[in-house]
Amino acid sequence: MLASLGGQTGLTMAMQLDKEGFLEANGVRLLGTNAAAISKAEDRELFDELLEKCGIPRPKGHTVFTTEEALASAGMYCGGLRTGEAAAVYFGQIKCHGNFAILFVQYRINDNGNRVELLKTDQAYRLIVLPYFYVVLYRRRRAFLRGHGYSDTEIDQMPILNLDGGNSNRLSAYCRALLLQAGITDAQMASIRQLMHREPDVVDDYKEDDVSAYILRRDWATRMSACCGMP
Repeated sequence: MLASLGGQTGLTMAMQLDKEGFLEANGVRLLGTNAAAISKAEDRELFDELLEKCGIPRPKGHTVFTTEEALASAGMYCGGLRTGEAAAVYFGQIKCHGNFAILFVQYRINDNGNRVELLKTDQAYRLIVLPYFYVVLYRRRRAFLRGHGYSDTEIDQMPILNLDGGNSNRLSAYCRALLLQAGITDAQMASIRQLMHREPDVVDDYKEDDVSAYILRRDWATRMSACCGMP
């Protein structure tokens, strides 16, 4: 079998047949590139490991396994949201306007996993602009949920991130992994935590204790992304 002859469809089918043992069971041999080599090119994690082994520089990244994780973390990166605020966003709060979206920040997830309203202060309530990158993820997630039978009204009442009754620690851990992949070291994390204690991020008597959010909210590129709507 010449898997590459059928383009991406041919590669995908050949790899699935190999994974299920069909090719070996029926004495079929892949011509040209073997299954192991195809996997290294197709699988993002394996490809990244190959580049690392060969010493080839590439943009750092981290694989996102669900669109909801991507949406929540993108809210922190693109909009400067605190962890609890990003985890408390509902679909109905996002207002899309062509290539950008608007979010009125009004809620956060507390330590008990409850969605609570922020107090009405200048620091708490704010309107943020989310770039096209966020809009794409948002629309894909809505389309996915529609495909599973949910109406637009039902989707509007759903949280962006399903916490399964827990708090926002899951999002915090995920964003920390992203920052480490991007080149932030554990030593830098420790230094930033010391800075966070000296110059705390406090709003309405709530102190942000998530180092990842603290970094993202003070990063220059992130602020420009949030203020200017750059992708």
